Amino acid sequence: MTTILRSCTHPRLFGASTVDLPVLLSDHLHCERKAAENALSLVRRYPHRGTSVAQLSRLAHEETSHVVQVGALMARRGWVPRTDTPNHYARALLAEVRSREPERLLDALLVAAFIEAQVVPIIVRHALAGRCIVKTESPLFEDATTVDMVLDILAERGYHAVYQEHRTPVPERVDLKTGVIISRDRTQHTFEIRFHPPEIRRGHS
Repeated sequence: MTTILRSCTHPRLFGASTVDLPVLLSDHLHCERKAAENALSLVRRYPHRGTSVAQLSRLAHEETSHVVQVGALMARRGWVPRTDTPNHYARALLAEVRSREPERLLDALLVAAFIEAQVVPIIVRHALAGRCIVKTESPLFEDATTVDMVLDILAERGYHAVYQEHRTPVPERVDLKTGVIISRDRTQHTFEIRFHPPEIRRGHS
């Protein structure tokens, strides 16, 4: 058997997450639904890109099957899924995203890649602490809209995130005629992420 998880789920995290199973499973159902919808949305927008139709369609099929499985599990237990709450801020934000291609696709993929590759692993490592800090110097975040997209996606996942930008002058060369040191700004983008609910890190059940 292939080992996927490299560490065990902490008992306190498991206890906190199973306090209200109908709420947990409702949220999981809608997360699977959103994943399927996002995949099909990319098929609609970019059917001409390589093998995207086949790959994204298989992904949508897999995620939809998970929706069916979660729905069936809830039905067997006599639970009714909750209605997903719309995020009005997300809708307003998306209205401001660049609409021209290829910038639109580039923004969406870069933001998603940043969250999955840099943010999520740090959150997992600090799950019980309830707080983590992510630092990056990626020029992607020079665009305020991109920062807003990251904050909004994290908010939709139940995290409270605060963003700060730090600029530090870095000497590059010296003007030999004037003796003036020529510097450039080194920009560090910092996301402080706090976890909800706090009961998880306190170990309450």
